Amino acid sequence: MNSEFIYTLIASFTILFVGAVTIFHDKKSVTNKLFAFIGIATIFWSLANYFSLEPLFFSTLVWARLVLFFAVPHIVFFYLFIRNFPSPELRINKIEFFGLISAGMTVMLFALSPYVFRDVIVSGQDVLPVAGSLMPAFGIFVVLVLLASIVQIIIKYWRADRGEKKSWRAMLLGFLVSYFFLIWTNFILVNVYNDTRYIIYAPLFMLPLVGGTSFSILRYKLLNVKAIATEIIVFILLSVALVQLFLSQTTEQFIFNAVLFCAFLLVGIFLIKSVLREVEQREKLAKLNLDLEALIKQRESLVHLVTHKVKGSFTRSKYIFAGILDGTFGEAGEEIKKSAQQGLDSDNMGLQTVDLVLNVANMQRGAIKFDMRNVNFREIVEKILEEEKNSIEAKSLKLGAEIKEGNYNTLGDAIWLKEAAHNLIENAIKYTKKGEITVSLEKKVGLPAQAGKILLSVRDTGVGIAPEDKAHLFTEGGRGKDSVKINVDSTGYGLYSVKLIMDAHGGRVWGESAGVGQGSAFFLELNAI
Repeated sequence: MNSEFIYTLIASFTILFVGAVTIFHDKKSVTNKLFAFIGIATIFWSLANYFSLEPLFFSTLVWARLVLFFAVPHIVFFYLFIRNFPSPELRINKIEFFGLISAGMTVMLFALSPYVFRDVIVSGQDVLPVAGSLMPAFGIFVVLVLLASIVQIIIKYWRADRGEKKSWRAMLLGFLVSYFFLIWTNFILVNVYNDTRYIIYAPLFMLPLVGGTSFSILRYKLLNVKAIATEIIVFILLSVALVQLFLSQTTEQFIFNAVLFCAFLLVGIFLIKSVLREVEQREKLAKLNLDLEALIKQRESLVHLVTHKVKGSFTRSKYIFAGILDGTFGEAGEEIKKSAQQGLDSDNMGLQTVDLVLNVANMQRGAIKFDMRNVNFREIVEKILEEEKNSIEAKSLKLGAEIKEGNYNTLGDAIWLKEAAHNLIENAIKYTKKGEITVSLEKKVGLPAQAGKILLSVRDTGVGIAPEDKAHLFTEGGRGKDSVKINVDSTGYGLYSVKLIMDAHGGRVWGESAGVGQGSAFFLELNAI
């Protein structure tokens, strides 16, 4: 295998690999497809360029004409790539797009005719094409497309943001370097000075263009930077395997190296696709997280707007009802006072609901700062029972309090711990029509090095919990399917707020029930100190 073929092989494989990787990254992107088409045209052009000096299958004249034939789609696709870059969708005017494609196909057909290359003169190692009558027209077409590409790069460079200019500079530099050497060695030296010594290096002259364009694609994230390391490793392995294949001395070595190359190729494709799939999933997850954050912020804004408006309305009507009861608006009859009291109770319930929703929203976004101190949880529970005594008696329920002796100190915010315990006890009252409510408080002794756990249990003989409702009890808006029938003010936020409070205190909350109509039990567990 001669050195000239190695140049062609290295350049062609590099271009092929970069084009394939580009397609792997986004098969739907028009820009990526155009870049891949540039690579395919360049590979065929490189092979035709080599065989024009080392003819195989066809005559030297045919290969020389094929060099020009494949050069046309290369420059046409490059111009279209520049026009469309970096959009993944087709942004080129269809008339311009199909007009240039049609013109390119016409020039390609003439490139195969005697009107562009009339003949070739072979002198030793030199192959000198004899230009036909349409060679000037061919040259003008190529130069015009190349100049149009340069103009497009410059225009987009000036219009680009400061951070994007580096991409266009890299592309322009690669373009100028590649085409300077190509025009000088493959056109001027050949047609003016009859010097063909440097034609064989033409595939290598394409690498700056491919490199600069690839860098630009990376900068615009049409290729994902996270996958580049994997693709470089695969490229190196395949390159080594390919060189070994063509350096084989025997048939057995060739077969072994061919199998090895195919194995590396399959594993490489699988590895790259796996990495790209993982990157795509991460990007989708990141986008979903951003969307979720935006939705959460929108919901928080809406919750605060609505709740503050509602709270303001409740507060205003509350003071009106309170004024009727205390005689601010004059003496009122008993019926009016009774209705005002009902309205006041309803407003107070509404305000509690608004505060509950606001508290949950604030706890979710970490806006509430808990004042963690050494508090006596027993005193908190006893105070709640004293406050709820009238409510329990009003429903003719029995109250059983089983508070064992012991130290019930814990590290927490007394206000929020009271809110959590009060919620469980109040729920038991609301959802129990007859029977009794039993509130127990005990201390579970831990290991010698541990202070143990404080356990509050609230048992009732109420409506119980359906099996299908258990999974939703401590979720946002979660409530039993029939809870509204018992408690019309049920929001599904009460138990959820208890869970958030317990999470903030390093504790836990859970519920148990044998089923509908068989009562329920709820538990709070806190760390003792």
